[in-house]
Amino acid sequence: MTTTSGYKVLRADGTSLNGKFRYALPTNGKPGPWQEVPGNGSYVAHTDGLYAGGAGPLLVRMRCRDECVASDPPLGVRCWRRVRVVRILPWSKLPACARGNMDLGSVTNLAGVTLPQSVGGNLYLGSVTDLAGTTLPQSVGGYLNLGSVTNLAGATLPQSVGGNMDLGSVTNLAGVTLPQSVGGNLYLGSVTNLAGVTLPQSVGGNLYLGRVTDLAGTTLPQSVGGYMDLGNVTDLAGTTLPQSVGGYMDLGNVTDLAGTTLPQSVGGYLNLGSNLAVSTARERGYRAHLA
Repeated sequence: MTTTSGYKVLRADGTSLNGKFRYALPTNGKPGPWQEVPGNGSYVAHTDGLYAGGAGPLLVRMRCRDECVASDPPLGVRCWRRVRVVRILPWSKLPACARGNMDLGSVTNLAGVTLPQSVGGNLYLGSVTDLAGTTLPQSVGGYLNLGSVTNLAGATLPQSVGGNMDLGSVTNLAGVTLPQSVGGNLYLGSVTNLAGVTLPQSVGGNLYLGRVTDLAGTTLPQSVGGYMDLGNVTDLAGTTLPQSVGGYMDLGNVTDLAGTTLPQSVGGYLNLGSNLAVSTARERGYRAHLA
């Protein structure tokens, strides 16, 4: 009889994440026995969808046979009547089906949860409000949604995020190490003080810092691919601005550019407000709003 391989995430004792079925785990290096799973069968990830049902501490490889028909299974997931657990895998050996999206959008508490070291697609944690004691993946290939988190104290963020990173509810970044790079937009729209904060070296999309009033002691990115909102900053003394901004750059409340080195290139509109005395030829050369 033909069988096929797939992957599944389980609780520590081998129980499914929904608690409805307990899988027999390998013992003494030998696979678990074949088991018949009732109902819709066992949801097994093949090409994607490993985290569709949530996260758990065990990553296992399955052998499957007797495919069932289930209504609307997650993308990349198939349902099987008979399965066996062949091997418990280390998280460092993530299969291809783990490199898609991880949807934990209904989870509110991550206490005691071990997340994978890497997520290739989007990581949805939009209902989580507190990351105390949580170690997030080292890398997220797509969008990282932490839009409900207000406090990052004690949290270890990824080293890189390939897409957008939503930290729009965070008000304080003191002591926080942000990713070295964010490939899309970085939402920090509720942060008012960046003293001592090192922002990512590069932000591929927009950088939202619209409530920040003081950049003293802040290391800004070397490049911002899209819009950069610094519309409430009044003083740039001692600030090193990005070398390039791909879109609109809002410095509309800055009144004095003495000693400031503006970006070498701004791809869109550079707003230097109505109160700025533009005194050098280089500054006049920008597409500045001087209404």
